[in-house]
Amino acid sequence: MRSAALRAPAFAALLATLAAVLSGAVAAGCQAARRPGAAPHGDSTAVDRIVASALERNAAYDRLVELCDDVGHRLSGSAALDRAIDWAVRGMEADGLANVHREAVQVPMWVRGNESLQLVEPRERRLTLLGLGGSVGTPPEGIAAEVVVVRDKAELDALDAGAVAGKIVLFNAPMPPYDPVKGSGYGETVQYRVNGAVWAAEKGAVAALVRSVTARSLMTPHTGGMRYGDAKRRIPTAAIAVEDAEQLARFAARGKRVVVRLVMEARDEGEAPSANVVAELRGRERPEEIVLVSGHLDSWDVGMGAQDDGSGCVIAMEAAALLRRLGLVPRRTIRVVLWVNEENGMAGVKGYLAAHAAELPRHVAALESDNGGFRPLGLYVDHEDAGRLKLAAGRLRRMLESCPALVALAAAGVESGESAPDVGNFKPSGIPCLGLRVEGSTYFDYHHTPADTVDKVDRGDLSRCVAVTAAAAWLLGEMPDGLAEGEVHAPASPPGVDQVPEFDRHGDARRPRRACDRGQLRDAQACEGLLMVQATPEISHLLHSELGPCSLLCLARQMSMRLERVGSAERDADQRPAQARAAGSAGWAVFHALPSSCLTAIRSPSATARTSLSLRLTSASVLPDALTNSTSRPLGS
Repeated sequence: MRSAALRAPAFAALLATLAAVLSGAVAAGCQAARRPGAAPHGDSTAVDRIVASALERNAAYDRLVELCDDVGHRLSGSAALDRAIDWAVRGMEADGLANVHREAVQVPMWVRGNESLQLVEPRERRLTLLGLGGSVGTPPEGIAAEVVVVRDKAELDALDAGAVAGKIVLFNAPMPPYDPVKGSGYGETVQYRVNGAVWAAEKGAVAALVRSVTARSLMTPHTGGMRYGDAKRRIPTAAIAVEDAEQLARFAARGKRVVVRLVMEARDEGEAPSANVVAELRGRERPEEIVLVSGHLDSWDVGMGAQDDGSGCVIAMEAAALLRRLGLVPRRTIRVVLWVNEENGMAGVKGYLAAHAAELPRHVAALESDNGGFRPLGLYVDHEDAGRLKLAAGRLRRMLESCPALVALAAAGVESGESAPDVGNFKPSGIPCLGLRVEGSTYFDYHHTPADTVDKVDRGDLSRCVAVTAAAAWLLGEMPDGLAEGEVHAPASPPGVDQVPEFDRHGDARRPRRACDRGQLRDAQACEGLLMVQATPEISHLLHSELGPCSLLCLARQMSMRLERVGSAERDADQRPAQARAAGSAGWAVFHALPSSCLTAIRSPSATARTSLSLRLTSASVLPDALTNSTSRPLGS
């Protein structure tokens, strides 16, 4: 094993080279042709300042510690949420933001109460559970019944009503592990949490249990919202730990009778007064036009609500405060909104839309961070109109990619077709909706659990999220025109529509997704073999272990996107990209063999074609000798 003294220079040098390659390629592409939507030079310079300042010093993590340690979890209607609202108002007043105020809304007040689950047969043992938000309770003595285990709704539907009546249904639906290209499997399994009680009640069940919606577990139950809708029967429902669900399933598979006793004191206490928190950085030229930046202040009543969504709140607060500290006042007003009741009702955003109906046409964009404070990758963007979505995504992508500071962070990617839960409600009004994209491979390990605590948030990653959010707010506030304004050409209908609906975090079916909606599917199918550096196995292992496979994927995707864009201008002339060579003349990089076949290899589903593509990075002035004198190897091989 190498000593830390030897590992650090090699790692730092390699990161510097990769960052320079990304920055150089983008800079060359911007010099080649300035397309509409690219950030003007002044904006790029401002973004450099924003990113540098955010990475050097910001108060986001300290704010998060205050919120999580001093206030704790913040369920709608609770006294803790009231304290969090007061905390947020004081904080943004201290930041010097304008028009800091509360906007009153009524929120549902669901109370968990005491709860327990006991295995009675084939042996006695206490099981781990969390009641689902919105569930009714059991009788005081609880419900003791036999358990019927099913993997999915199809298995439940195949059972006769007599096989289910009077029993407790356990939906043991495993969540697929995180995939660097496709993301989490949350959308495939959250439907059982949201709808399982209704489906089980239709078969005559007396209660429903759901395997926690996570791919990894350390006996950690995951709560979350459920819905009865207009169901005639309302039965209690709870989530149990993955390990307990698996044990009950093994008992059933071996033909053993499984009996449990469920006790839940859950109850609905009507509505309670609450409030969104609003503050502004007033625009210098068009103050009536609004760029909304947000997170949600409420959380479930377990853990601290650190990743979900304390991090999103402090990111929004600190982004606005950072711009003010730097004296960067954009054309448009930056409005910070901290929503309440995202988790179990959306009353906060619904109240905002009603109260601000008259000024909705002046909202230029609505941005939210609600995926945790992990390493940022870029932004999501969505729009009601498919043509305007394509227009907005293109402009946003060009804006981010024209800022070397964002590209150097590998945080300039844009993925279209989704945004974030609260701001998604702006979509029917024709407002571009944006969400902060992060490296979310571990998000659902903590999501809605007692383990969602502040120690799970990395200070450096949170600072990067502040940098990207503040930069995006600045760019959106400075745009000459709206993100989705202009002439729209009818988009061609791409083939290959997936007709199986995904579900968002609330269990609502999303529209069928086209494969081309995800930039990852276009640029990162080749993640394992795409990024090849001249490295010894030791250096390759160092990069892989220090950055992790998902960060390597992001680097690979960003490099492939840059190469495609830089090469496209001269590809028809069958030349090598002169711009890329010019960037390399500074001693940073030499790109080998970039004809059109290279672009085909990037997109190819063939592993052979993908792994044949080698992006060799050579710079004797930066890379250690061990890195430049050896055979190219795929990272992580």
